[in-house]
Amino acid sequence: SPSAAPSSAPTLPSLPLGIDTTWYLARQVDTQPRAMGRIEPAYPEEARKRNLEGTLKLMLKIDDLGRVQSAEVVEANPSGVFDEAALGAFRKARFQPAMKDGRPVRYQAYIRVDFNLED
Repeated sequence: SPSAAPSSAPTLPSLPLGIDTTWYLARQVDTQPRAMGRIEPAYPEEARKRNLEGTLKLMLKIDDLGRVQSAEVVEANPSGVFDEAALGAFRKARFQPAMKDGRPVRYQAYIRVDFNLED
């Protein structure tokens, strides 16, 4: 039995599930993205030689397919030393996407990356 809307009601095109253009924050999703495999930025040789350690804060946007759409450094201490290594590693990373209401969604979050020398 076909269920037709009454002809007086305008039929709005229903959006396919994949078209949710919101970038959700951690507290808005049911599960956060999970990295598939380890994300290990290369320790910059120059920093290693100088015994430098550091911490970065990145803003990541991970789409509903688990790809990193953008990665940017929002804080770096020390500045400019570890940026490229961290960005390079995260831009190549693949994730299982964030889930909300049983479907994959776009996700944005701040991520802290520590560069520590092994003892």
